[in-house]
Amino acid sequence: FVITFIKGIFNFVMALILSFYFLKDVEKFKAKLVQIVPPKYTKQIFHLFRDINDVLAAFIRGRLTVCLIIGLITFLGLTILGVDFALLFGVIAAVTELIPYFGPIIGSIPPIIVAALQSPWLALKTLVLFVVIQQAEGNIITPKIVGTNVGFHPALVIFVLLVGGQWKGVIGMLLAIPIAAIIKVVLKHIALLMTDSRQEER
Repeated sequence: FVITFIKGIFNFVMALILSFYFLKDVEKFKAKLVQIVPPKYTKQIFHLFRDINDVLAAFIRGRLTVCLIIGLITFLGLTILGVDFALLFGVIAAVTELIPYFGPIIGSIPPIIVAALQSPWLALKTLVLFVVIQQAEGNIITPKIVGTNVGFHPALVIFVLLVGGQWKGVIGMLLAIPIAAIIKVVLKHIALLMTDSRQEER
């Protein structure tokens, strides 16, 4: 668990660094692209990249919305139960929600410990609360919100996450939906390109 968690953090940081350099030199990439791509397809390629950018932005907005909802539900649930530091634990739950699979587990440990210091019965109720939140997040909240943002049916989101988990574990779950969304956009543009080619032949 520790090794997997450290790998996940490392990959996340590396992704941020690569994203920074890509955004910093995005104009240079555009110039190189114009040189490489035949003029006939330049417009289509830029439209493709624009749509990929839009769908990835929609995915990020969906994930952040899920984090906000989980943080709010956690705060309200802990407040109702009477667990100390409910607001702090709500913020922690929202942040750790960014980590697939292990995030909710990590976010639930501090409030359960604090609840146990208050009373064993409260700790049990807090554990049940997090189990319910995790099930709702995995089966309802994330599939609905993220799926709506990227144009996927909620059932497809669950299936893609399962495939990603089988493929590369935690990292696969993190990348599964963005990769599936990009594939969808690429296939859409290929279909449009083929349609345009047939119309030109006619």
